[in-house]
Amino acid sequence: MRDFFFDTANIEFIESTMDKYGSDIKPSWVRGVTTNPNAFSKIDKFHLDEWIDHAHKMGHLISQIRGDDNGEIHIQAPYSKLDPEVILEYAKIISNVTHGLCKVGMKIPPYQNVLEYVDEFNKHVLTNVTGLADSSTALKCCTYDLNYISIIPGRMEEVGIDAESAIAFVNQCNFGKTEIITGSQRTTEQIIYSFYLDTVPTIGEKCWSDIFQGDNFKRILDIEYGYEPVGPFSPLITQDNIDLSLAFFKQMDGLGDTARKDLEERLSE
Repeated sequence: MRDFFFDTANIEFIESTMDKYGSDIKPSWVRGVTTNPNAFSKIDKFHLDEWIDHAHKMGHLISQIRGDDNGEIHIQAPYSKLDPEVILEYAKIISNVTHGLCKVGMKIPPYQNVLEYVDEFNKHVLTNVTGLADSSTALKCCTYDLNYISIIPGRMEEVGIDAESAIAFVNQCNFGKTEIITGSQRTTEQIIYSFYLDTVPTIGEKCWSDIFQGDNFKRILDIEYGYEPVGPFSPLITQDNIDLSLAFFKQMDGLGDTARKDLEERLSE
């Protein structure tokens, strides 16, 4: 097993998971926590100040689990169509939410006007382009100096898209420091190929009990890393890929709208 992120904003769930399975999990494997408006909505937190306060608590927990300040808390920009200058101000606001207990990452959309600001964002936070459902857009994003791109295989497979081939194709490329996060994981099989393909999975609440059923955890520990290239040409990209990303951001924008309004009000003061 290698590094992973908890894919939840539920502190109690993370604590109970570590209490139950922590003896099998090396602290260094816990890269941190990834959140988005959907994750915050599940714990009834919709306002920007609530996100910031909760991120500090998550940072404290991850620091305790790891025993250092090298963990990461990722927080998404509350609305995908914000002006990049507003997203930059958001990066400054969230950059110290953990008070130095963890690094802070900002999840952003793959839109061109936002990508052109990555160098500015990097001065304040780790950068993570999220909601990617096709290899072409993922590869475009990798041409920028990002820390992460987040592909969403769990959602892709739900609509019949071959996520494994897309991830493998992207991972054949030489894109510098950028790492691939495989998000929205639903099953142990997805976790296994995420590690096999040398990515950093985000493991949600529904996955944890399944991971420790039967011999699943042993299968994860016994993975032989390294994979065969999938070939010189990209897996097929259709409108389904694009529609999935658009649906992802539509959902996040709706759930992040309250925090967006809070941000705009704060910046107008």
